Amino acid sequence: FIAANSFGTMFPKMNKMAMTLVGVTVSIILAVTGVVVRSYISSRSHLMGVDTDRVSGQEIFLPAWAYPDGESRLSFFRGAINLLEAKPEIETAAYVSQAPAARTDWSHLVTNGETLPNGERHTLRSRARTISAQYPLVTGLPILAGRGLSESDAAGGSRVALINAELARLLWPGEDPLGRQFLWVSESRDREARLATEVVGVVGNVRHGGPGTEPGPCLYVPLGLFNNPQSGWLVARTAGNPQALAPIFRETLHGLDERLALLAPQTLAELARQKNWRTLFATWVLTAVAGFALILALVGILGVVAYSVTNRMREFGIRLALGAGPESILRSVLANGAVMAGTGIAVGMIVAFAAMRFL
Repeated sequence: FIAANSFGTMFPKMNKMAMTLVGVTVSIILAVTGVVVRSYISSRSHLMGVDTDRVSGQEIFLPAWAYPDGESRLSFFRGAINLLEAKPEIETAAYVSQAPAARTDWSHLVTNGETLPNGERHTLRSRARTISAQYPLVTGLPILAGRGLSESDAAGGSRVALINAELARLLWPGEDPLGRQFLWVSESRDREARLATEVVGVVGNVRHGGPGTEPGPCLYVPLGLFNNPQSGWLVARTAGNPQALAPIFRETLHGLDERLALLAPQTLAELARQKNWRTLFATWVLTAVAGFALILALVGILGVVAYSVTNRMREFGIRLALGAGPESILRSVLANGAVMAGTGIAVGMIVAFAAMRFL
């Protein structure tokens, strides 16, 4: 911009080229910034696959010395859920081993038991989540087919699970997955584990890697079925501000065990923003650059036009002496400036369209 303005000032006959260059550059910057801002806005509009607006989560790590066995850990998490649901500020609460967009992510190898033409098993890697029965209700995870999980599933002894639509498509393409069984694969021994698990429901896809990532396959097993983990997330839905649940989490959990060291609770929206930090950073940087470019371009165009008017003062005096009115002089100046700026914007929009397609 400085070079364009200096160029137009030093060479008055090149004013049109200087203003056109400014218009082209500003058009490209504004168009590219618009694409990035739109990408960020769309990434926040329910692309996670779950409701992130009114849900807050508390990550918990149970010390092994205080909770040495699975039964004590399961009792703690179930007791915490019941106490949280008794709070008037909380509509419902649940447990999940890893919250959507959380820092950690666990996956397992699973197979549908079919053999490929080369003799190998049809295996794939899938995310795995341990959840309590109310988890779909808390997060708004849609159940597309079949049923959800219940508290009796873990106690019944039968191995059941929910799978998302992507895992259903990969394991049984074009077929009904309900009632089918998949096998867990042991990675250490490279053989199928003897854990046949029945699919009782199909749920929607969730972008556990954050907005803008592919959902990927995922399965959900009931809390208490396989093992009772020492860590996990307690998530709660509220009708008000989810950030207001922080003291409720702290009071409830310290009421169960005051020895627990608790991290600060986070809303699902905050977790999604942390996963989406690259787009957020680019959005803020480009917005600042675009705003500065727009201001600089306006100042530069004003300077070029003002310099052009100064050089034409003798011409304007002769026109006024010959009977021209001030309105005609003003129209001439504005028309000249509009033509130069319009040419730059027109050319810039053509280049910007190509840049947007590339971006």
